[in-house]
Amino acid sequence: MGGTLQRTKRGPITVAVHVKGMAQHKVDLIVDGRPLDELPKGGRLASADETVTVTLPARAAVHWIRADVRAEGGRRVLIGNPIYVK
Repeated sequence: MGGTLQRTKRGPITVAVHVKGMAQHKVDLIVDGRPLDELPKGGRLASADETVTVTLPARAAVHWIRADVRAEGGRRVLIGNPIYVK
């Protein structure tokens, strides 16, 4: 994970976070330093191999995106590298 995404004409951005071995944990999608609240199922991972997908609208001004995973108590167990958006 990490790198740069070249956004075309400020179109929508679809983000898919694939997580293995983290059942009952929660994905946090961080956009420009703020958690995104509109994740399917609240970002909860029901199985040990799951993908959380969300589309950021074309009107959204986005400079970077990062995915983290938290345990049930809220402890961060995975910190993703940012993906920068141009």
